[in-house]
Amino acid sequence: MNYINFAIQNPVKVTVAVMLTLLAGMLALNWIPVQLTPNVDQPIITIATNWTGRSPDEIEREIIEEQEDKLKSISGIRKMSATAFEGSGSISLEFNVAANMDEAVRDVSDKLREVPDYPADVDEPVITVAASSAETPIAWTVLTCEDPTFEVAGLRDLAADYIKPHLERIGGLSEVKVYGGRERQVHIQVHPQRLAQRGITYTELRDKLRDANVNMSAGSLADGHRDVRVRAVGRYDDLEQIRQTIIAYRGGGPVRVADVAKVTLTLEKKRGFVRSKGRPALALPAYREAGSNVMQVMEQIKGRIREIQTDIIPRMEIQAKKQFDLKEKPKFHYEQVYDETIYIEDAIDLVQNNIWIGGILAAIVLLIFLRSLTPTIIVALAIPVSVVGTFVAMTAAGRSINVVSLAGLAFAVGMVVDAAIVVLENIDRHLNEGKAPFNAALDGTREVWGAILASTLTTIAVFVPVLFLAEEAGQLFRDISLAICA
Repeated sequence: MNYINFAIQNPVKVTVAVMLTLLAGMLALNWIPVQLTPNVDQPIITIATNWTGRSPDEIEREIIEEQEDKLKSISGIRKMSATAFEGSGSISLEFNVAANMDEAVRDVSDKLREVPDYPADVDEPVITVAASSAETPIAWTVLTCEDPTFEVAGLRDLAADYIKPHLERIGGLSEVKVYGGRERQVHIQVHPQRLAQRGITYTELRDKLRDANVNMSAGSLADGHRDVRVRAVGRYDDLEQIRQTIIAYRGGGPVRVADVAKVTLTLEKKRGFVRSKGRPALALPAYREAGSNVMQVMEQIKGRIREIQTDIIPRMEIQAKKQFDLKEKPKFHYEQVYDETIYIEDAIDLVQNNIWIGGILAAIVLLIFLRSLTPTIIVALAIPVSVVGTFVAMTAAGRSINVVSLAGLAFAVGMVVDAAIVVLENIDRHLNEGKAPFNAALDGTREVWGAILASTLTTIAVFVPVLFLAEEAGQLFRDISLAICA
């Protein structure tokens, strides 16, 4: 089939095809994610283990070294690193990009079960999977109080109960964290002299408190045609229950916690802080889900922030007054201090402006040299049609609009214009020889289509191999390669 002859003889069909391409491209623009940079996925599995009150040396010796000894035999690991803190430790396993993460998680879980028994008060290890090692928050919000003497760090639980769930319900957000606060803790300050007078050791006191603070199933009892499940409820609900816990019996009477220790509800030890505009604050960073549209997610975040300011914050002020036994309600202020879409819009606008400026300059140069408006309009129309049509291919491939993909579009615009100029110049030459427009278009295009195709294929041959690279470089430059080829 002679495609050149078909296109010239069927202008209506060609026009409809172009309009359908534009329509599909506009629809794709509404679906395709928009972000600053491409996703560079590096599979990472993190194992976090808490051992409250222990030093980093103890955690490294008793937990991390034992876990590393079992985990190092897992296949597909590129890098393993461990960090020990006071009261906790973590191990990060970085896998090859092509690794099956479901199988990797199963292998990690199986190897952790092979670790010998942990110390009695060590928490169960928590396994988390990260899709990207460079994931950053798309938004930061802060909670402050107008009263500089108010302990904002004590609002961590309120922020986690009121603000955090309200934001996490946004579609496209994966997680919202809370920084700068301190969790509430029950502190039991023991009087050593009183323990010694009653002949009680610290180990006995610890064991009694741990055994008493447990909810336990006690089986079931048959009651006629019914089986009644019995559960022993012993977990502490208030401080008075702790104070009345019996440790031992001395001198014919019970020795309670209140007899040898002081029980208070306070905040955990201060290990860090957040300040905003010189005032103590709580910071809540929001992380997006992979593949979500940052622009759409940010619009929802801003709407939720307005809802929090009008509905949630007043309720938190009332709750804080009760919780901290204040005479007046504290005045809280909640605002957004970082918005990634500002940088995305600036970067994308810059590239888009370059595309527009390049297209306009190309049209002006064509008009000067061709000295004809119709060929100039044809070339100028080829630019937006090609660009918008490219979004269909990018959406189908699951890619996003970012500065890298837009840079590829900017490069490709030059190649589209070059090809159009070669064809139009040859057609113009045939017109000057006196041929009819139909014959000039047919002959002029037929003579150069092979060279145009060869030029296009050589460009594609250069960029197509990038599409099959799996490492970080391939993921970073895949968008530019796909944009140019499409």
